[in-house]
Amino acid sequence: MHLELTKTQEKNLKALAQQIIDRNTQHNLTGYKNIEKLYKEQIVDCVKALHACKTGLSKTVVDCGSGAGLPGLVWGVMDNSLNIVTIDNNLKKINFQKKAIKTLELNNIKPIHTRTEDHSEQKKHTIVTKAFSSVKKTIEANKNNKNKKNLMLIKKDNEKTHQELLDAAPLIYDYKRYTYSHNKERMVVLEIYDS
Repeated sequence: MHLELTKTQEKNLKALAQQIIDRNTQHNLTGYKNIEKLYKEQIVDCVKALHACKTGLSKTVVDCGSGAGLPGLVWGVMDNSLNIVTIDNNLKKINFQKKAIKTLELNNIKPIHTRTEDHSEQKKHTIVTKAFSSVKKTIEANKNNKNKKNLMLIKKDNEKTHQELLDAAPLIYDYKRYTYSHNKERMVVLEIYDS
């Protein structure tokens, strides 16, 4: 899949990768030490996931457990028409995101320091997660969120994810799969409607 990035998007995404690596020792943002590896393996994955599932997104997207801002900050760089809310219960990670947002001059992202279970969004929205938890635990963490349209879970398309779907089956009303490949690995964005 060709990424179709504008020069500005590519510049900002590489700058984000640089900031994550630079601030990693202070904020414990990632296990990555190398900017290129982080960019190719994580940032590009977020870009591909957005291309795969964009048709299912609400205009407001809530990134739960966003950590270093993946995918929230990446998606905010990619599409400034999206209103992105990033949530993390780690204040250092939220403070990192605020600095990155200011540096990259992104005005469509609002970081919030809270637990996923405690957040309620007033507008109709899509919840997105990457490396957050199992399908079942993600649904349960967001069950009281009355204004959510759907959940988008970025996962590896493997047996573990298939088993997670089976385990969560009683909580799921309907779901769709958006598949893509990344670094020779099959990936999927699960669009879930819970019952």
